[in-house]
Amino acid sequence: MTDDEQMIAWNNLVGNADHSKYAKGDKKRAAAIVSYYMGNAGHGGLNSFLTYSYDLDTHEVLTSLEALGASIAAAELRTVVSTLGDPLVASTQDVRWDKLDTLWIDELDKIDYLSEDADQDLIDALTRHIKEFSEFYLSMPAAQVFKKRRWWNWL
Repeated sequence: MTDDEQMIAWNNLVGNADHSKYAKGDKKRAAAIVSYYMGNAGHGGLNSFLTYSYDLDTHEVLTSLEALGASIAAAELRTVVSTLGDPLVASTQDVRWDKLDTLWIDELDKIDYLSEDADQDLIDALTRHIKEFSEFYLSMPAAQVFKKRRWWNWL
């Protein structure tokens, strides 16, 4: 895969990261979840991700991170989830907000971010995934929209 093709595939993955388009257990669903996780946790922290991903069960997020080989990122999220003491199941926005408001403790503020290692872990995991499914991501209709632009320029 050329550098331009990899850039297009990256942009298509990130720009179309909608896990609801794929069945549970599908690696493309896992990649959409991991991409969404990377963007939200990387910019707003883990609490922000957990708040706005109310339609995702934290067990599935952890499974997705592990399926793509993002073990460092998974370990960091697992620490937060275990500290919360109660699993966050898929729910409505109000239910998730109320649950996090109840469970989030001040000590979690100290780890409410992606470490540099976790961030690199996510990039590496998604890069491997893109290489594995390059034809799929390159065939998306939006492939030409992002040509010559890196995905992080859109954030």
